[in-house]
Amino acid sequence: MKTFELTYVSHDGSVGTMQIEAVTSEGAIAEMNTYPAVKYVIACQEINSAIVSDSRKGIT
Repeated sequence: MKTFELTYVSHDGSVGTMQIEAVTSEGAIAEMNTYPAVKYVIACQEINSAIVSDSRKGIT
């Protein structure tokens, strides 16, 4: 497991960050999108490493 920091936009328009443990960045984004308050993920970076993903992943 790795620790990822995700920056996201909530349904009320506020921006926040959360740290999630996951195997891959896609897994971290998928887990983040299960949170009811999250509208989409702006960026996902591995803590103490390079940015591994930078995209808007909306809830489908």
